[in-house]
Amino acid sequence: MPIVQDPAAIASVKIDQLRRWWLSKCGQRRFPDRADLDPAELKPLLPYILISERLEPFNVRYRLVGTRVVGITGLDITGRDLAALTPPDATED
Repeated sequence: MPIVQDPAAIASVKIDQLRRWWLSKCGQRRFPDRADLDPAELKPLLPYILISERLEPFNVRYRLVGTRVVGITGLDITGRDLAALTPPDATED
């Protein structure tokens, strides 16, 4: 799926709200500083958000998994890392 470059092409109200919030935190920078981000400001969107952090080149930890994400996937992986969720044998389902 291509990345939408034209904000007018964003069909989702929630995604546009998140985009506007993110841009308001960037200022003149390409990305906002971590200190500028307060998830509490996104309270209406939090159920739909998954926030992860990179641990190693091929591993991530899921810091926040919204309740709607959990409802859709059936998995609450909050606080868990990807390496712990994958089977040791890559041929397993």
